[in-house]
Amino acid sequence: MNLVISKVVAIVVTYNRKELLIECLRALLEQSIELVEILVIDNNSTDGTEKFLEMDGILREKSINYIKLSSNIGGAGGFYEGLKRVKDKEYNWVWLMIFFAVMSVLAYLWKRRIWSQVH
Repeated sequence: MNLVISKVVAIVVTYNRKELLIECLRALLEQSIELVEILVIDNNSTDGTEKFLEMDGILREKSINYIKLSSNIGGAGGFYEGLKRVKDKEYNWVWLMIFFAVMSVLAYLWKRRIWSQVH
């Protein structure tokens, strides 16, 4: 089985967890598997998430695409919105992540399972 892992997007849904979101985004940026896009779906956070991300400078990362919704449509709604935005792009893999997931453990497990099939 030949698996292509070169085009990976992560969809991260968040609501009012700016500190955990920054931790999650930094972990995603540090992965050994480079992500083509990190799509952040903000469910209309009221804690200053967008300004916090701007002040940190993380939104200047070319792979991060930040979308703030006009209302909180919940986790499933956020993933639906994210999937609508990436469905026509030519990604090989889509990672769905809630804001507090730290990617290093998930990537390790994914790498152990998938990478061994490729190499």
